[in-house]
Amino acid sequence: PPRWVPDPPSPVPRKMQPENNNKCAPTTRAHPQTPDPPSQAPSPSAAERTHEVRERLIRAVTNILNPLVNPPPLQEQCVVTLHTMVKNVADHPTDPKYRRVKASSRSITQKVVACRGGEEFLTAAGWRKVAIDYEAYLTCENTVPMDTLRAAEDVLAKHLTLCREKTERHTRNKTKDKDDAARCKEEAKRAIEEDKARRREAEERKKAAKAAAS
Repeated sequence: PPRWVPDPPSPVPRKMQPENNNKCAPTTRAHPQTPDPPSQAPSPSAAERTHEVRERLIRAVTNILNPLVNPPPLQEQCVVTLHTMVKNVADHPTDPKYRRVKASSRSITQKVVACRGGEEFLTAAGWRKVAIDYEAYLTCENTVPMDTLRAAEDVLAKHLTLCREKTERHTRNKTKDKDDAARCKEEAKRAIEEDKARRREAEERKKAAKAAAS
């Protein structure tokens, strides 16, 4: 009878790999992402710039009106001079004669420079000190915005009345103090004369009494 022969073992199936249909396709490389440029802060608007300028002008006027460093008459002289300078430029923007003032002039040295806060106000209002033909000048260039000049004029105009009132009050108080000092001097002089008169009368009574006793 024929002998039974077992079937050969079936091969172990290999793990199926996904077919690459596009064997010739080039491989792509990942490029590093460039960071976005830093965002710039938005430039301030014209209204914001005008507000900042006005704040600087108000701080300068506050220093001018400080009675601990500037007497009221000097305050008024400084405010009046500054108001005239900025108003002339604002009213005549194309006339160069109003845009340049000698830094050594008496009005500047005695009324602006001598007053603490005066030069600070001019700087806030756009004025700069320059040398022209070896001489110092205060100039207001054409690049200074008209809004700055009008703001300076407005700030000064609002303090003109206050400065005049303070000067008048200071003058009255000074006159009153002078009158009080003169009156005190007269009273002291009169008291001394009365004391001398009493002393003479006492001496005369003493002499009369001594003569009567002898």
